[in-house]
Amino acid sequence: REETISQLDNCRALRTRDYKFVYNQNDLPELYDLREDPDELLNLASRRPELATAMQRRLTRRLM
Repeated sequence: REETISQLDNCRALRTRDYKFVYNQNDLPELYDLREDPDELLNLASRRPELATAMQRRLTRRLM
């Protein structure tokens, strides 16, 4: 698969081969580089806002 999505209550996630984006209505967005940071310790959302926005749009499109 190119990407997968998951949803639980107010939390939604989009995972691709390279990245994982997590949107939680009650918290800040999260973006992880799964190849460089497989343990998901470094949230890149503020460092890569263009990628975080693109991932959020993909997630929204998939859920509609």
